[in-house]
Amino acid sequence: MRSQKKRLAYLQVRKRLLSKTVALALIVLLILPAFSIFTPQIASALEGDPMQITTCNDLSEISDNLAGNYQLTNDIDCSTTADDNPNLDEWVDGIVGGELIPDSLDGVTNNGYNGFDPIGDPMSPFTGNFDGNGKTISNLWVFRKDTTYVGLFAYTQNASISDLTLDGSSIVGNYSTGGLVGFAENTDIQRVYVQDSMTRAYLSFQGGGLVGEMYQNDENDDIAQILSSSVSGGNVHGSGNVIGGLVGSMNGGVISESNSTTNVDGGYSIGGAVGEMRGGVISNTNVGPVIVHADYAEGAIAKFGDNTGGFIGHMEGGTIYNSSSAANVEAEGSEVGGFVGSLRAYDANNKASIYSSFSSGSVTGLGNPDSNEYGNIGNSDSVGGFAGYASGEGVYIANSFSAGFVSVNYDPRRVYWNRRMWF
Repeated sequence: MRSQKKRLAYLQVRKRLLSKTVALALIVLLILPAFSIFTPQIASALEGDPMQITTCNDLSEISDNLAGNYQLTNDIDCSTTADDNPNLDEWVDGIVGGELIPDSLDGVTNNGYNGFDPIGDPMSPFTGNFDGNGKTISNLWVFRKDTTYVGLFAYTQNASISDLTLDGSSIVGNYSTGGLVGFAENTDIQRVYVQDSMTRAYLSFQGGGLVGEMYQNDENDDIAQILSSSVSGGNVHGSGNVIGGLVGSMNGGVISESNSTTNVDGGYSIGGAVGEMRGGVISNTNVGPVIVHADYAEGAIAKFGDNTGGFIGHMEGGTIYNSSSAANVEAEGSEVGGFVGSLRAYDANNKASIYSSFSSGSVTGLGNPDSNEYGNIGNSDSVGGFAGYASGEGVYIANSFSAGFVSVNYDPRRVYWNRRMWF
């Protein structure tokens, strides 16, 4: 009888505890949503899903977590990056006093307004993943003429950027300025399209429609590459040197299945696809019927108009194959070619090779306007249908040709009538 009473008492205590536990659980379930414990953003973070970017402000906040995983969920209009500028007429259209990037710092202030702040820097690069998800960022505006490393991303390292369109951007920077990335180290760029945009490296070096400077660090397993990407419309301008439609300076890595149909101009080492190449591989890449122009000028930075090519301005190493240029090339300096301006490789172990490639645009040596050897327009030396100048044990050109008209200055002794040249 006593044991039965104990058992009944035990069951009653257990029942009361169970009731309290259920009640407590119900209270917790009611309270948790109020604190947003299980919001979609936190759930995504916990599960490793990409953080969603829905506004231009979200885009700027990537700088708070440079190693994050991001995805655009919709098209973004970044017109507001120019809205706070008190003088929209000065730089929004890229024109100052009727001239595009005057070769002087005087009078080009933009009232201290800088627009969008590029993501990352050399000390804290962007190392994450950015998935454009097939969406478009339009009207991005950056004016940082005194800043090195400028673009949507200033500096990337071991990062990936894919499936993104940049439309109507206006990007102004100093050294290493790109429409997408200023300096891309071991960065994987795939299916990125820059269209109807203007990129300018101001009184400096390394400007590109996609990337200002591309670098392959061999101590790292990640590959620096640009695949299935393009720059179309607009222009890439350098009031300096080493300017390319896709990449300003290429130091290793891979460019493949990509295209440039944007006008390019600058001082020396100017190319329709790449300004200067010192290693790496380019394949199945084409430059459309655009203008590639190089100036001679002595101002805040020397511009000699040399090393100008429809595809690549100056090449000292690497391999190019199955590629073409239809650009019309004109330069006020020397070493001017329909495909490559200057090709040098003096070490047989470090080859600079071009094969199965061609150029079809015209090539014009305009001459140095400060030289008067032949009247008021001077010489442009080393002007060729395919290559302006090629020298060294490591130089290799095969199965390649040019089909464009070549002319030099206004001196009839320097006009080349042969339209086709084979290697």
